[in-house]
Amino acid sequence: MAEHPTDPNVESSPLLPGQPDTPDTDDEGQATQASTEWETRPFIDEPPVEGEDTRPQEPASELPPEQVVGSRRPPYPPPQPPGGRQRSRVLLTLLVLLSTTCLCITLLGISGLAGYRDGLATNDHHNTQTMAAEVAFQYNLGVAQMQSGTPGAADRFEWIITTAMPNSSSQYVIESTKLWSTAIYLDEITSILSNQYYEAQRALAQSQPEVAYIRLKWIVDHAPPGSEIEIESTRLLAQIETQLLADEVATQYWQGRIEIESGNPATAAARYEWIVATVQAPTEIGLDSVTRWALAQTAAAQAASPLAPPLGATPSPGEMETTPPLSPAASVLTVTAPPETPLPATVLSETEEAAPGTATSDPLDPDRLYQQANTSMMFADYEDALATLETLQRLYPDFRQTEVETMYLEALINQAEIYLRDQNVDGGDMLMRGVRLAQQAAELGDSSLLFDANFAESYLNARSYINGGLYAEALPILIQLCEWNCDWTYNGVSVRDLLERAQSGS
Repeated sequence: MAEHPTDPNVESSPLLPGQPDTPDTDDEGQATQASTEWETRPFIDEPPVEGEDTRPQEPASELPPEQVVGSRRPPYPPPQPPGGRQRSRVLLTLLVLLSTTCLCITLLGISGLAGYRDGLATNDHHNTQTMAAEVAFQYNLGVAQMQSGTPGAADRFEWIITTAMPNSSSQYVIESTKLWSTAIYLDEITSILSNQYYEAQRALAQSQPEVAYIRLKWIVDHAPPGSEIEIESTRLLAQIETQLLADEVATQYWQGRIEIESGNPATAAARYEWIVATVQAPTEIGLDSVTRWALAQTAAAQAASPLAPPLGATPSPGEMETTPPLSPAASVLTVTAPPETPLPATVLSETEEAAPGTATSDPLDPDRLYQQANTSMMFADYEDALATLETLQRLYPDFRQTEVETMYLEALINQAEIYLRDQNVDGGDMLMRGVRLAQQAAELGDSSLLFDANFAESYLNARSYINGGLYAEALPILIQLCEWNCDWTYNGVSVRDLLERAQSGS
């Protein structure tokens, strides 16, 4: 082996084999120094030195610069990375991060979309069930409105066809399509019917039964059969017909009595014949008309007899001297029926029986009319008393004026109270009649029932609105009435019942 080159900066050591001794070396001092250094250095177990081995050198405390790694610059500049590599690395890192983020977002979106579709399917199923239930409800309500004559059915059927279930072959859609056109017509006619019904109610409130009769008759002729407005109009129409017939019978009855007094028995007989044929009931006027019909027929036959002078003929002076002329009324009241025309057993009532040899009293005598009215008051027949007193006031306006007016006002108040309190025996709907009587009494100076009459009139107006389907118009009236007396009832229908109907719209 080649010998280790001698380093001039490293001092030679006698411990190292093969190192030549220098002339300046002190053997003794060198041995002492070597012994000391050997003692201080760690023992190194090394194999024995061979002849060709390089003798070990003492480690240099300082290496020469040329032996220091990196102490010299390389002969050429070290390669440098390209200037864009760092930027590309950053971009690549960002691209990887962005791709990962996008992938995560995409996966989350797909998962959310799947859940959203499941939710939509569930909601669609729920909405379908809800819509089906709503369609069934609207259809049934529209049919009920058509049957009751209440407007609004056409809008419900249109909603089913165009909005709820378009292009559907559901049975509800098919039936709604069939009923739609009919409902449109019924809605239009129902609005007209409601207006006519309202005007009829106004006519009744204004004591115009003839006008109300015409409007109600039109409603009955044009309203759907079985509808609520048709039923109510028929009921009111029957009441008005009864009232008009009763008024006409009373008018014909009193006209017949006046014509008998005026000497027209034939016309009076025709009137009483009509009354007997029309009434056909054992009423007081009906029974009395039978008697008066027989009397009028007898008087008419007597006047047409050839033995009697013709009406309007001037009797001869002899006849005037021997036979004093009788008034037609006196002749009617004193004649006896011929054998071929027997009179009923009740030709003359007990109050009309004449004393033998004297003429009967005048049926239109004011004292007798007053007594008849007084008797009716005693038996609480106030309607008859009112009719008798009205006749007395019309024929004899100056007869016992104060007493007649007092009795008439008392009859008005008593009869109005009966009707307003729903105490009439027949149980008919006479509330409007009670309102008119109370208002008439207020005009004559007694307003004790005016509040009750106004309350009942508002009740009637609200009831008419509801029966006509005008719930919005009835609601404020009923709210006001309920503040006064919500439990006020007529014919089993209270203000509270009407208010609930108006609020529910049914």
